Amino acid sequence: MTNAFSLFSTLKDRISSRQARIATVGLGYVGLPLALTISEAGFPTTGIDLNRSRVDAINAGARVISYFAEDRIATAIAGGKFGATADFAVLQEIDVVLICVPTPLSPAREPDLSYVIRAAEGIAKWLRPGQLVVLESTVWPGATATVVKPIFADKVGYPIENTSQKQKNARTPAMTSSTPSRSRRSSAPMTRGRAS
Repeated sequence: MTNAFSLFSTLKDRISSRQARIATVGLGYVGLPLALTISEAGFPTTGIDLNRSRVDAINAGARVISYFAEDRIATAIAGGKFGATADFAVLQEIDVVLICVPTPLSPAREPDLSYVIRAAEGIAKWLRPGQLVVLESTVWPGATATVVKPIFADKVGYPIENTSQKQKNARTPAMTSSTPSRSRRSSAPMTRGRAS
């Protein structure tokens, strides 16, 4: 068994048993509902956002998104499975990182990936063996491989592999993946650990 296979198996077991620690980078209209849904499903979850006043409001239980139930955030905080921070250093203890940052259109109508790049740079400093990083932000096909992975590889000094690659490199410290964008995805009810 290769080291990478062992890391993958360990992560899979931690996810199956709901012991995996999850982080969402970006606590806006995608990241915060997703983080809360994951927390409500029983996973220890941390939300990361660079806006300290938003982080403080979330940790105080404030309703920062108008369509949330009045007490949804406060209940999650009180339950002890969810919290927010502006400090990327928490990623050293995280198993799965979900990048949920905005990708607005530039004046030339091209996706502005500056938020994705900034998030990847913040994550790269704390990559460790066995982590899975998933790009949830709306980007073009191949953006994970052409934008995010090179940032990670530059920090660790060798290539990062996609979870879909058949042969795992024994030196792979982390895995990357991406998901297609879906409207209101995080509001789907959880059934047996899967979104319905």
